[in-house]
Amino acid sequence: MMVAKRTTVEVGKEGEQCALEYLLLRGFRLQTRNWRYRKWELDLVMEDDRCIRIVEVRTRKEPAVVLPQDTVSKSKQDCLQKAAAAYVRRFAVQKEVVFDVVSVLIREDGTMSVTYFPEAFYPFVWIR
Repeated sequence: MMVAKRTTVEVGKEGEQCALEYLLLRGFRLQTRNWRYRKWELDLVMEDDRCIRIVEVRTRKEPAVVLPQDTVSKSKQDCLQKAAAAYVRRFAVQKEVVFDVVSVLIREDGTMSVTYFPEAFYPFVWIR
């Protein structure tokens, strides 16, 4: 029996769900998921007692030429910062905003490896 190949979008959604569950188990609270502003999107907006966490989730299937976390380019960081600034304005966020990355690697046997990078990068201009 042939198994249907998953699309990139399906793989991404699977990784995002895995990342969300991982963060919830660590005590973070979900504020919103897939929040869009113009052409930009914030995968997960999480909150803890100290700050709002803009979480970029990157998912790849093995064998991966590039690790998921290594695909968050400077240009992607700039887009995340623009969307985060819009989010802060829209919801009058008063807490510090930080940018995290969650890397999800889907192994050939279907299991997933999650690596969390808190405060993975810093904005050019501090958002508050």
